[in-house]
Amino acid sequence: MPDGACSGNVTVRTDRGTSNALPVKIASPCGTKHYTNRRTYVLSLDVDISGISASEGNMLFLRVPVPEETPSQRGVEVTASSPKPYMDNYRGTILHQLDNLKTGKNEKISHSFLLAAYETDTAINPDQVKPWQDTERPLYILNTSPDALIPSDDQDLILKAAAIAGKEKNPYLKARLIYDWLTANIRYAPNTNPDRSIKEALATKTGDAFDTALLFCTLARASGIPSIPVAGILVDADRNSRVHWWAEFYLEGFGWVPVDPGLGAGMPGSFRGSDSRDWYFGNLDAYHIAFSRGWTDQKPMTPKSRIVYKPRSFAFQPVWEESGGNIRSYTSFWGEPKVTGVY
Repeated sequence: MPDGACSGNVTVRTDRGTSNALPVKIASPCGTKHYTNRRTYVLSLDVDISGISASEGNMLFLRVPVPEETPSQRGVEVTASSPKPYMDNYRGTILHQLDNLKTGKNEKISHSFLLAAYETDTAINPDQVKPWQDTERPLYILNTSPDALIPSDDQDLILKAAAIAGKEKNPYLKARLIYDWLTANIRYAPNTNPDRSIKEALATKTGDAFDTALLFCTLARASGIPSIPVAGILVDADRNSRVHWWAEFYLEGFGWVPVDPGLGAGMPGSFRGSDSRDWYFGNLDAYHIAFSRGWTDQKPMTPKSRIVYKPRSFAFQPVWEESGGNIRSYTSFWGEPKVTGVY
């Protein structure tokens, strides 16, 4: 059964037509998951290229992130993309190739997206959650291994995770202990150094939503709990958006469970008030819009090109811009995704 499936009417489609709908009830002893409070968003995303100094024979690739299609984020459409992309879908991004840029001539890349976001509500029965049995499953191996974002093999972080979890063996309760420790001990402080490591955030016990999301995933993976960081935006009541990060962890026999340790710790942006800490463990409102889940591994298009990486941005990817040939310099400005409509 796919993660995100819920009780409801099911039909069978064949080349002879569609069957009558029959009700199906999905039950897990671990608990329940519901998707409610749908919000439909229209987003815009622009990239401006200026200050170009170049001569004939140059190219610039731009890899524009697209919102993720997930059980809680559905019907994602790219409703406009200007100019026409080189590739509509290249490893989850829209790939633009600009050739023979001219000195002094500015370029603009524009996009519009449409999607429906749902609130995710879970109710877990901890007594029914068991330690992982199939640790050879690819999902388990991938999401408990270190990667470019998650240093879960760091010995200091392994020891910290063990100290937080103590003798607890239940994956759900271990995840809760990690979440509670982060929300109680990491003091919110906007980070001015985009290259600061999460180990420094842990050492100083200060950080933003990026730090707490990655620390949660690192400590969870170090404890044998599959987890994944999520990058995107958070929308407020006035339709303003800002870059935000949160996380998910996986329970065998149940699926992915959302957590937002940043909002749980009282960082700006919560809609929940006094119950934020408890609610954002296992639940997520429909004001979160995800542009990537986990690290998207990408390689340069050409071996000698120059790469631009955007740390702590609204998507986790190593390549945002790639230039080559006779382009001497340019300036790029990536606007944060903006909400232009809510329905």
